[in-house]
Amino acid sequence: MHGLDHQCGRVRVQRGTQHAEKSRFRDQNEFAKRMQRAAFVEKLATFALRRAMSVDDRTALQNLAKQSKADDYQLPAIMEALVLSDLFQKR
Repeated sequence: MHGLDHQCGRVRVQRGTQHAEKSRFRDQNEFAKRMQRAAFVEKLATFALRRAMSVDDRTALQNLAKQSKADDYQLPAIMEALVLSDLFQKR
């Protein structure tokens, strides 16, 4: 059973008799904002690198998003993190 607990924003996963529960988001709005930010970072990287992002790029993209979070996801901070990243430097 997969489900979203709408009151506290937790994803519940049931496999056999084991239950896994993670609470990373306060609510659906926070989840949506993070997804939008992650998608924006990926689109910006796609444009900058002139290629589609692959599964191999996932860790680098997550690192970019984490670095940008410190500056409240301001565009200059995202762009600087991208240009200074190994993803961009080693293209």
